[in-house]
Amino acid sequence: APAFGVVVDRQGHVLGGAADEALRVSPDLAALPGVRVHQGQSRLILPDAALRLPKAAVIAGWGGLRNYAGFLLDTLPAFLAADQAGVLAGHPPVLPPLTPWQAELLTLTGIAAPQTLDAPWTELDEAVLTPALGPVVAHPMLAEVRGRVLTGLGGANGAGRKLYISRSDLYDAVMVDEAGVEIELAALGYTIVRPETSSARELIQLFAEADLIVAATGTALANLLFCPPGAEVVEMRPPGSTS
Repeated sequence: APAFGVVVDRQGHVLGGAADEALRVSPDLAALPGVRVHQGQSRLILPDAALRLPKAAVIAGWGGLRNYAGFLLDTLPAFLAADQAGVLAGHPPVLPPLTPWQAELLTLTGIAAPQTLDAPWTELDEAVLTPALGPVVAHPMLAEVRGRVLTGLGGANGAGRKLYISRSDLYDAVMVDEAGVEIELAALGYTIVRPETSSARELIQLFAEADLIVAATGTALANLLFCPPGAEVVEMRPPGSTS
């Protein structure tokens, strides 16, 4: 199922790789297309006919396809690892239709555009699956992602920016008195950044030029990967948060 990164056989057995992530997010995979739930039991009904490919690589799982931080810190390292291992030369990766920010991140990383499939299921004669990557911060390919993206960006100009990452464009989880915080920090020389209306390139450029960042906990902080050494971060967490 391209939109989930899940691979099953004709008997409905879930195979490993990117599916590991989906299993953690949805243990019974009830959100998959074709799943029918009756009295708490899930049944997967595969289509009789589907688009068929001779071979493909399945790299991106559920979180990486739906979340900016997941795509940046999980999917891109997996792409680069598979490419360096020579996997992608014989097994082109398949993904669902890309969002603009996903396409932009792939371009910045120098990854060739993958095949996109707008279909609930695709039949593969041969598949290569990437394993779950484990703790993101320990993945050795993150340095490669950082280097490639900054190169694709053309570098940073070392402006020493101060950033405030606003949540005012979100439909929920807007911080109390967000507008007031923005006014106070703008008066102190902070650039107010609105991730929901910024491109991936714009966000990365800002973080790459920042010496000081103030932000509430959120996916936009994945861009700390591109900060210059020594940058300071003030992270605001909800009351009672321990992680």
